[in-house]
Formats: sequence, structure tokens, C-alpha cells
Amino acid sequence: LDLSDNASGPIGVDGVSELLSSEVCYGLKELRMANMGLGISGAQKLASALQKCYENAKAAGMVFALKVFIAGRNRLENPGCIALSKVFKQIGTLEEIQIYQNAIYHVGIEALSDALNHNPKLRILNLNDNTITKKGAVHLTKALNNLPNLTTLNVGDCLLKSQGAVLIASALKDSLPRLEELIMTSNEISGSAGIVIAQSLMNKKALKTVQLGENAFGSKLEKIDQMIRNACSRNPGFSLSISDDEGSEEEEDVEGEDEVGGEEGTSEGEEENDEVYDEEEEEEEDDDEEDDSEGYSGDDYTGDYSGDATLDTTSPMLRNFVQQKIGTNAINPFAKINSPDHYEQVINKIEGLPVEIQVEKLLTEIMNQASNSIGKNSDDDVGIKLDKKLFSVAESSSSIHLVNNLLPAYLGLIKFEKRKEPSMQFDNNSSVKLLYKAMSEGFFPKETTNILKFLLGRDGEANNN
Repeated sequence: LDLSDNASGPIGVDGVSELLSSEVCYGLKELRMANMGLGISGAQKLASALQKCYENAKAAGMVFALKVFIAGRNRLENPGCIALSKVFKQIGTLEEIQIYQNAIYHVGIEALSDALNHNPKLRILNLNDNTITKKGAVHLTKALNNLPNLTTLNVGDCLLKSQGAVLIASALKDSLPRLEELIMTSNEISGSAGIVIAQSLMNKKALKTVQLGENAFGSKLEKIDQMIRNACSRNPGFSLSISDDEGSEEEEDVEGEDEVGGEEGTSEGEEENDEVYDEEEEEEEDDDEEDDSEGYSGDDYTGDYSGDATLDTTSPMLRNFVQQKIGTNAINPFAKINSPDHYEQVINKIEGLPVEIQVEKLLTEIMNQASNSIGKNSDDDVGIKLDKKLFSVAESSSSIHLVNNLLPAYLGLIKFEKRKEPSMQFDNNSSVKLLYKAMSEGFFPKETTNILKFLLGRDGEANNN
């Protein structure tokens, strides 16, 4: 049953709850409900329906043996994840769980990890873009040790940092004999922790893909690269994506020593550094949770977007938004590019990079050009062309969610994640002009348009109040 990409919100679960708990679904094997705006209450309703299905099937002498559950981009948060985890624990037959981009913190990860212990046949686990941190990694590592059939582990962009990454590495070293794909991108992992990860992959004969891009490996990047390639040199079709994106070499060395233990025996000063690091990490987690709570909740995502998805670029709502929101504290990706030649330069520069990096670099490049084109007679068509390329890259790799997450932040409709927010000035008049033009071209995916529609409407209501 695939209901993904319908903007039903939590109320939509009411419409399928009876079906999900009925005899028709006793034999249900796959349930896909990604990008539906379920929110916390929707997740809880869904968990209740699945629980009833499990109980009803058992009473009828049957087994509710769900294998695939996909509910990414639904703002499940901790309560939603906890509710679903209770059901997962009872079901015990899951082979694939994908709950990426759901604002789940370590509390929810703890509940999920407990459920994973009761699903030993799990093959695919995708937790990308949740806030696992070191605290969540403690619980997740224990669960990974009990998943001998796991082939894909995606914990990219989960704020693991070095300590969390080392914990995951311990599970990689001692368990997961069938692992084929490992994704740990954008986790602020230091060089010393990166070496620990590389060492943990020495006996992974089934490994085909490793993604470690956008971490903080510093001077140890080449060593990590070589260690992993040597370890997997006999693995057919093996591919490695690795890059350094954050922190200086000096910072990486100090942080890595503190986090992964460094030399045997630590001095009093090093112990103090450990304490400071833990305190800073906890403060950052608390700050992230506070920021997250101020963003929009999936429970509010209940709009009806049936019919034509085209935005009315002449509407007062959009005009007021452009005039009020596009300012020095927001960034507009619909901007001018200096010359047609520059477009080719940008495309050549991003070719071959991971999709998430391509998307961010395209958006950043568009913004940079917006800033640099103030007062110049640039060709708007080149700007539109680069915008089209942005959506083309995202759609061709089924990664439109990356654009959908960043675009509202660039437009000032939602907050940036603190570690991703760029800081720059740009030309307001050019942005207004190209925003209208880009939307009138009709190349915006319906999903992106629906999100903008919802957020623009909510923003307008807030301003009126």
C-alpha cells in the first residue's frame, strides 16, 4: 500500500485507519507513507491502526507480518517514533524501515533501537537527517549488534559527531557481516574518528558503497580514503565518496584526541577537555531542540492541495510575501547569473559530486550570483536555466526533498538548521523579479509548489493575526 506524497496530514490517517486494521490488511507486506505531513498525531493514529491489525490478525489465527515501513519526511518527532516503535517491537518481521527527516532526537532513537532488537531480519535502516547524536548512538549501536542481515545503514546528517561515529564503528567492526551500503555523510566527524571507522570496515567483504562526504577529517582525509579503499579493494564494484567540509586541521587533531581516546592514558587537562566537549555538545543538542520546536509541526500540515498546483504570481499573498520576507535575513535562490559561460562553469564544477552536495552548491551559487549581480544587466534566462538544473538534479535522483527542505529556509519561511545557515546579502529587487519569473515558467514540481502554498498561507495567517 503506497500513499506517499499525498498532502493528507494527520486527518488523512483517519480515512485509512479502518482499512489498515481490517482483515484486508492482515497480509499487508509493505506500507509506504512518506511525505504526507502526518505529524505526531498522525503517527500515533497510524500506530494505533497497525496495533489493531496485529491484534485482530492474531485473534483470527493469522500473523500480521509487515516487512517494509517507509514514512520519511513526516515530522514524526519523538512521540510519533515512540508510538510506532511499540508496534514494530510486537510485529517483529520488519525487513526495511525508512523514517528519514522526521526531527527524531535521541529519546525516539532509544525507543526505535529497542524495537530493532526484536526485528532480526531487518535489511535496510534509513535514519538520515534525524538528530541521533552520541546519546542516541549508544542505543542504536546495541541494536545494530543484533541485526546480522542488515545490508544498508543510512545515518547521514544525524549530528553523530566523532563520539557517536566511533560508537557506530564499534558495531561495524564486530557485527553487520552482510553490510553493503554505509552512509555517514555530514556528521562533523573528526579525522581520528574517521580512522576508527576505516578500521571497522577491514573485514566487510560484502561492502559495495561507503559515503563519508562533508565531514571534518582534515589532514587525515587521504589516509582514511586509502585505508578504506585498501580494505575493500577486492569487493566487486566498490565505490567510496569522501570529502572534508568542516573544521581546521588543528581543531580536528585536538577534537579527535579528546573524543576517541587518543594515546593510552589521559592527563588532567585532557579530562577537562572531555568534560567541556560533553557540556558543549549537550548545550548544542538542547539549542537544536529549542529551535526545532519553534518550526512548523506536521500536525498543522492538513491543507487540501487538490487541483492545479500553479501559484498565482499576481496574488496579494505572494506579492506581500516577496516584499516583506525577502530581506537581509533571508536568501532568495531565484537570482541573476553573470553570464551564460558561468552556467557551464558551475555545472562542470558539480558534476560527479553526491546529489545532496550538488543541490546545496547550486543553491549557494545562485545566491552568490544574486549578490554579485547588483546593478549589472545580467541575463535573467541564465538564472532560470540554473534553477531548472537544480530541480532536474533533484528529481532525477529522487531527491526533491532536499530542495523542498532548503528552499523555504532560503525564502525565510522556516528556520535554517544552525550548522547549515549561510550568511550573505543579496539584491531585493532582482530577487522579486526572478521569483515571479521562475514561478511563471511552470517548471516547479507540484510537490514543491504545494509546500510553498502551504507555508505562504500559514505565513499570511500569522501576519494577519
